[in-house]
Amino acid sequence: MSEPALDTSAPPRSPLLRPFAPHVPLILYGLLVTAYFFSNFFRISAAVLLPRLAVELGMTAAATGFISSLFFYTYGAVQPLCGALNDRFGPLKVGGIGMGICALGVGLFLVADTPFLLGTARLLTGLGVAPIFSGVLVHQANALPRERYAAFTGITVAVGNLGAVVSVAPLGTALDAWGRGPVFAALTLVSLALGGFFFLTRRDDPVVLHHQRQDASAPVPLLEGLTLGFRILARSRSIRVATLIWASLVGALLSLQGLWGVAWFETAYGCSPAQARFWATLLGVGMMAGTLWGGRVAARGGGRVGVFARTCAAVGGTWVLFWACMALRLPLWVSGVAGGLIGVTTGVAVILCNAALNDLVGRERIGSLLGTANLTVFVSVILCQWGTGAVLGLLPGARPGLYHPGGFLLSYGVLIGLLFLCFLPLRTVRSFKDETV
Repeated sequence: MSEPALDTSAPPRSPLLRPFAPHVPLILYGLLVTAYFFSNFFRISAAVLLPRLAVELGMTAAATGFISSLFFYTYGAVQPLCGALNDRFGPLKVGGIGMGICALGVGLFLVADTPFLLGTARLLTGLGVAPIFSGVLVHQANALPRERYAAFTGITVAVGNLGAVVSVAPLGTALDAWGRGPVFAALTLVSLALGGFFFLTRRDDPVVLHHQRQDASAPVPLLEGLTLGFRILARSRSIRVATLIWASLVGALLSLQGLWGVAWFETAYGCSPAQARFWATLLGVGMMAGTLWGGRVAARGGGRVGVFARTCAAVGGTWVLFWACMALRLPLWVSGVAGGLIGVTTGVAVILCNAALNDLVGRERIGSLLGTANLTVFVSVILCQWGTGAVLGLLPGARPGLYHPGGFLLSYGVLIGLLFLCFLPLRTVRSFKDETV
């Protein structure tokens, strides 16, 4: 599908961007990706912060998992709305308001000392960062070369996963050194700064400028955009399968990386929290490498079902390998490396899924589709985080905040089986590029 490139010859309207003309699209891309970095940072930070607060407050595993998943309740619930808003008003205006709400939630962590306040903080943070990921992808589709979409998506997800990496071992070290108050005060200020910049530069949003062009088609009305993604999913088998695979991959990974990974290493090996955080960090490092690699794989042949099938088989194989390493209590470094391989294979598969969605729709509708797909993804995340916590609670530890090694093996044995079931619909798809939606 050939679409006209964005005209960058006109000077930026915002004084903040004038020194950077004609590189405004790339500058804005970099800042939106920075916001996505913090979106992942806040998403995964529960793996470090909540288990230690669970011990202080005497919360059960199920309660801890529920509070962590509250981020995803709001994040997922508003995804169709966020996609439609990004298509209609542009990622800068929508993201600016979102980062302001995020700052409110992050600031609440400064004083949260009850499960209710912790849950409220997670809700607000999830709501605030909800429009960021689809906003970055909408910006890519409107402002950057279409043939580079997969490569930019690989960079986007890699930087986002750098946020996930930093939110484990480095965040834990910062909390140990300075305490919760100073760390989350700094994070609140960063969120406010990003939100303010986005809002002040909203008139230079490439999406808005595209709508203002005389030859541009009219933007999709907001109310229609809310249901457009669901209608696209209903019409396209390929999009449904790509979305299901994406959702299952992210749900499984984030239940481990974003909640139970550190606790599982501590429980299985009796290692220190610092050691557990270090080896759990390899999940995010692997994901970064996988997404960068995935951009190359998608550019060379991501639409072929065979590529998807081999990648999904690799994902399943690395999950089985990690589970076996933990069950047999092989050397800690072996299990840590196996976790990193989960990240690598999952990263490649996630980029393949995103590239497939972009190949099947036009840029005026990509936000609506991504919003609906993201809703599916984070329903999966909620179910995986809640479900693993519930199964883990069937084999309780000696006291609240401590876990039984067999509980982790049972939880993730079930989850791995469900993951393989989600790969089966690939057999019903011929290609991820042949349909026109």
